[in-house]
Amino acid sequence: MMAPEEVQEVEEEEDPLSFLTPEQLQAYVDQYKKELALDRTKTSEGCKVVMEYILENMPIDPFIIGINSKNNPYIEKKDCVLL
Repeated sequence: MMAPEEVQEVEEEEDPLSFLTPEQLQAYVDQYKKELALDRTKTSEGCKVVMEYILENMPIDPFIIGINSKNNPYIEKKDCVLL
Protein backbone atom coordinates (compact mmCIF):
# COMPACT_ATOMS: atom_id res chain seq x y z
CA MET A 1 0.00 0.00 0.00
CA MET A 2 1.27 3.45 -0.89
CA ALA A 3 1.80 6.16 1.64
CA PRO A 4 -0.51 9.19 1.26
CA GLU A 5 2.34 11.36 -0.03
CA GLU A 6 3.01 8.85 -2.83
CA VAL A 7 -0.51 9.01 -4.27
CA GLN A 8 -0.39 10.29 -7.81
CA GLU A 9 -3.12 12.30 -9.38
CA VAL A 10 -4.82 10.58 -12.29
CA GLU A 11 -5.25 12.73 -15.35
CA GLU A 12 -8.79 12.87 -16.65
CA GLU A 13 -9.08 11.50 -20.16
CA GLU A 14 -10.35 13.89 -22.77
CA ASP A 15 -13.62 13.00 -24.46
CA PRO A 16 -12.72 11.54 -27.89
CA LEU A 17 -15.70 13.36 -29.45
CA SER A 18 -14.86 16.77 -28.00
CA PHE A 19 -13.21 17.93 -31.24
CA LEU A 20 -16.46 17.54 -33.25
CA THR A 21 -18.78 20.43 -34.01
CA PRO A 22 -22.42 20.21 -32.92
CA GLU A 23 -23.42 19.46 -36.52
CA GLN A 24 -20.91 16.63 -36.72
CA LEU A 25 -22.09 15.25 -33.38
CA GLN A 26 -25.69 15.30 -34.64
CA ALA A 27 -24.64 13.42 -37.78
CA TYR A 28 -22.80 10.92 -35.55
CA VAL A 29 -25.93 10.37 -33.42
CA ASP A 30 -28.15 10.08 -36.50
CA GLN A 31 -25.83 7.43 -37.95
CA TYR A 32 -25.99 5.42 -34.71
CA LYS A 33 -29.78 5.62 -34.74
CA LYS A 34 -29.84 4.26 -38.30
CA GLU A 35 -27.50 1.43 -37.33
CA LEU A 36 -29.63 0.53 -34.32
CA ALA A 37 -32.74 0.38 -36.50
CA LEU A 38 -31.18 -2.20 -38.85
CA ASP A 39 -32.50 -5.74 -38.67
CA ARG A 40 -29.51 -7.88 -37.74
CA THR A 41 -29.03 -11.54 -38.57
CA LYS A 42 -27.04 -13.85 -36.33
CA THR A 43 -23.80 -15.04 -37.88
CA SER A 44 -24.79 -18.68 -37.49
CA GLU A 45 -28.00 -18.06 -39.46
CA GLY A 46 -26.17 -16.07 -42.12
CA CYS A 47 -23.60 -18.84 -42.52
CA LYS A 48 -26.37 -21.38 -43.10
CA VAL A 49 -27.86 -19.22 -45.86
CA VAL A 50 -24.48 -18.75 -47.53
CA MET A 51 -23.73 -22.49 -47.37
CA GLU A 52 -27.11 -23.30 -48.93
CA TYR A 53 -26.42 -20.81 -51.73
CA ILE A 54 -22.98 -22.32 -52.37
CA LEU A 55 -24.30 -25.87 -52.45
CA GLU A 56 -27.17 -24.93 -54.78
CA ASN A 57 -24.86 -23.16 -57.24
CA MET A 58 -21.91 -25.58 -57.18
CA PRO A 59 -23.02 -27.45 -60.33
CA ILE A 60 -22.87 -24.25 -62.42
CA ASP A 61 -19.87 -22.56 -60.77
CA PRO A 62 -17.10 -22.17 -63.37
CA PHE A 63 -14.43 -22.00 -60.65
CA ILE A 64 -15.39 -25.48 -59.47
CA ILE A 65 -16.33 -27.31 -62.68
CA GLY A 66 -14.07 -25.35 -64.99
CA ILE A 67 -14.80 -23.63 -68.30
CA ASN A 68 -15.20 -25.48 -71.57
CA SER A 69 -12.10 -24.68 -73.63
CA LYS A 70 -14.27 -23.94 -76.69
CA ASN A 71 -16.22 -21.26 -74.78
CA ASN A 72 -13.36 -19.85 -72.74
CA PRO A 73 -12.76 -16.22 -73.78
CA TYR A 74 -9.47 -16.07 -71.85
CA ILE A 75 -7.56 -18.72 -73.80
CA GLU A 76 -5.14 -17.20 -76.26
CA LYS A 77 -6.11 -17.99 -79.83
CA LYS A 78 -2.56 -17.87 -81.25
CA ASP A 79 0.84 -18.70 -79.91
CA CYS A 80 3.07 -15.76 -79.18
CA VAL A 81 6.24 -15.78 -81.24
CA LEU A 82 9.13 -13.54 -80.32
CA LEU A 83 11.58 -12.68 -83.09
